[in-house]
Amino acid sequence: AGYYFGLPENNFQQAVIPYVLVPPNKVDPENFLPATRSMMISRDVWKKLGGFDEKLDHNEDYALAKKMVKPNIEIKFTDRALVGWLPTKNLKDFYRMIYRFALGDIEASIVRPKVKLVFLRYVLVFTALIWTIITNQFLEIYSFFVGLILIYSYWAILKNQRYVEYGRLWLPVLQFTADIAVMLGSLKGFFKKKNN
Repeated sequence: AGYYFGLPENNFQQAVIPYVLVPPNKVDPENFLPATRSMMISRDVWKKLGGFDEKLDHNEDYALAKKMVKPNIEIKFTDRALVGWLPTKNLKDFYRMIYRFALGDIEASIVRPKVKLVFLRYVLVFTALIWTIITNQFLEIYSFFVGLILIYSYWAILKNQRYVEYGRLWLPVLQFTADIAVMLGSLKGFFKKKNN
């Protein structure tokens, strides 16, 4: 399992990198799962795992890496095997990429803990919002929801600012976009699996 780094050409692409790549300070060499952009795998292991699942269209490499964990296949991480990655160039393509990742995870029966947290955040906020509307209290406490949006936006900047030198104002936009893409992609994957 090798590492990878972003090759941004502008501020937007610089802001995309922490939403897609594992930051260097968060790499756990003992549990790092390789991506095909930086992976070397023996033929024996490839055959043992059955290769890529051809039913998966979106992130078959992550599903393959997850399969390596169950039979305890030894994964060696090296930060010297570096691959450059070109970030997506606009918000529409960023949305599509995150949507596809979320859809692909559910198709592969993978539910990441962060996905559960995203759903939990929005369910709680929308439940509170609906309750204030039903009880005619929204106008009295709408500033509470505005405050939540501002705090969440600030948190998006705070958690990623060390990785983004110039594109920090894009971080809240990308956070909300990623949240929506994750939820819609996951729901699409869930209903697609249920109907198959």
